[in-house]
Amino acid sequence: MNPGWDSLIFVSGGTNLLSLYESGSAGLFQSTLGWINEARASPPRKVTRIYTDREYHEIFRQAATLTRFHSGALAPLIRDHRILMIAGTLDRIMPREQARKLHRALGSPERWTTPLGHHLIALQLILEVDRIDRWLDR
Repeated sequence: MNPGWDSLIFVSGGTNLLSLYESGSAGLFQSTLGWINEARASPPRKVTRIYTDREYHEIFRQAATLTRFHSGALAPLIRDHRILMIAGTLDRIMPREQARKLHRALGSPERWTTPLGHHLIALQLILEVDRIDRWLDR
């Protein structure tokens, strides 16, 4: 935590990294398993062992629990800061329920929505610089 911060902006934020991995919303877990199933059908010569689906699940679970600084875990510590959330109504990577949970956990801060998906929100921010500056200066 940086004691010099007085405002925080979450762009496409959510609360639970493991459920995001597992839901397939981010495409991480399901994409990994899809690629692994292809590798199992015809493994490269030098591969001596391919993890099971259960072992991959455990790897993703451990990765999620090791990420102590994800927004869902930090929400109680930062909810007294001035917070703005920016979300896309067409975001398929960050499930709407995840964004809602984070919004509630942060004490229902100001929230802007835009009719874009997850990745295009970052590009949209370039067009919102003046608006964000005004928000920061308030």
